[in-house]
Amino acid sequence: MTEHEWLTSVDLGAMVYILPAQNERKWRLFAVACCQCIRHLLHDARSQNAIAVIETMAECGGRHDELVAAHQAACDALADSRPERKRHPVEDVARVIAIPTFEAKSSAQATAGWVVGVIGELAWKTAVGQNRRHQKLARQNAWRDMAVKQCALLRCIFSNPFRQVPIAGRSLLAWNDSTIPKLAQAIYEAQAFDRLPVLADALEEAGCQDEDMLNHCRRPGVHVKGCWVFDLVLGKE
Repeated sequence: MTEHEWLTSVDLGAMVYILPAQNERKWRLFAVACCQCIRHLLHDARSQNAIAVIETMAECGGRHDELVAAHQAACDALADSRPERKRHPVEDVARVIAIPTFEAKSSAQATAGWVVGVIGELAWKTAVGQNRRHQKLARQNAWRDMAVKQCALLRCIFSNPFRQVPIAGRSLLAWNDSTIPKLAQAIYEAQAFDRLPVLADALEEAGCQDEDMLNHCRRPGVHVKGCWVFDLVLGKE
């Protein structure tokens, strides 16, 4: 894969292949962000809670028993979503939510890839067309739209692997009584990612000349927890 392909690709499998597998936090947050794409389909509070627990575990840590309980509750939601033992899209949603708890035998990267596949399958199943021809087209469009969203999430979290990640120097972070990390922390905690251009302006005023950082903050598009710019400024791994 070339840098141009990374920046434009909708082939998530090829993109995942060139990324490091060791960063469990980022892979967990990527899986959670993918689940957020289908949150509107979740009608069971147990499934919704599982997302929140997994995100909290990735960001702040937590007790293993909390994770096990969330997993079991999501599995119960899965069992309850089977009307008369027939398969239903909600079953796949619940199954997706249960998986990001990541069993020890599976790598976070591999499990995130599995989540991506199930969500793509769900997008395909829930697409609706007026007739057989339109149904096929609707499913193809739904699959591609979901792939576009997931690739954008991956770029937001992992940055560009073909370029060296810039260093947030001490002077940049200390500028104007630590305005940069304070502002970034406030945006991150509130998930007010629409305020990212404000962070870009502050970075530039503080002396940041890295175009990738500034453009990522100013470019319209998806931003989620685990975003590489926030990780850099806030010292997250």
